[in-house]
Amino acid sequence: MIIFVDTLFDADLSVVRRSDADGILWAKEVEDYQRFGVIVTDERGYMTRIVEKPSTPISKLANIGLYYIKDWEDAVRGHHRRDARGAGEGR
Repeated sequence: MIIFVDTLFDADLSVVRRSDADGILWAKEVEDYQRFGVIVTDERGYMTRIVEKPSTPISKLANIGLYYIKDWEDAVRGHHRRDARGAGEGR
């Protein structure tokens, strides 16, 4: 689990045990979408991208900063490879 330090949430975490997904991202529908990173989904409800504080209405699903990653070791390895290339967030 990855939980942002500024996240307060009320979520059903038992979905992790019931799902065979490689990862889960929790979101909450909000009216003021411009204050948040929002989740854009496909027709099946799967995330296709995250847009940080959009100026146009692209989605009302706010990323609440709560993630589950099944293969966390692979995710950490991928993060280190990404950092080594200098392609981190904000660059």
